[in-house]
Amino acid sequence: MAISNNGPRMYVGPSLPGLGRHTVFTEEPLPHVQAMLERSAALRELFVPLSSVTNARKAVAEKGSRLNVCAARVLAEFKK
Repeated sequence: MAISNNGPRMYVGPSLPGLGRHTVFTEEPLPHVQAMLERSAALRELFVPLSSVTNARKAVAEKGSRLNVCAARVLAEFKK
């Protein structure tokens, strides 16, 4: 996933081993994060442009929203 091609992005999902909530990426992610991104479509959805952070954080907390569902999937995929 090319995060830097679209400008800086923030991860708004739950903290995971090796990936903290609210981490900002201005360049390509580290190899372990890249491997996680390749593994999970739900995780990719939780990287948002900085201009969308406020709305995305609200959406993650809103039960049933697309980002809320993605966050729950990410927890299930990576907290095994």
